[in-house]
Amino acid sequence: MVEIASKTDARNTVAQVTTTFDARIQMGRQRGLRAKVQDRMLSILDAGKEIRKFPGGHVQQDALLITRVNDYEVRYTVDLDNDAVHVVSVAAIPVGIRPDMKTG
Repeated sequence: MVEIASKTDARNTVAQVTTTFDARIQMGRQRGLRAKVQDRMLSILDAGKEIRKFPGGHVQQDALLITRVNDYEVRYTVDLDNDAVHVVSVAAIPVGIRPDMKTG
């Protein structure tokens, strides 16, 4: 597990984004991808903490979630109790599946 980002909020709580070694290698292959993934994960963490404040605002914490960052699929888990997101994998979306790329 490798930490790629942390930030302190108004309550002096440190939010962390960690990754697997393989995810970190994949993010390093595309210029700027690591920063974009980091920003997206911290935004998702912030949104999860806000949702949790509302009545019925349960956020499933042990589920593997998926988001898209540019042309990459990012799989991650959220731990709201510890203000952390763990990036499990980052994989390029195949050309035939990406709506912005035409095949043939």
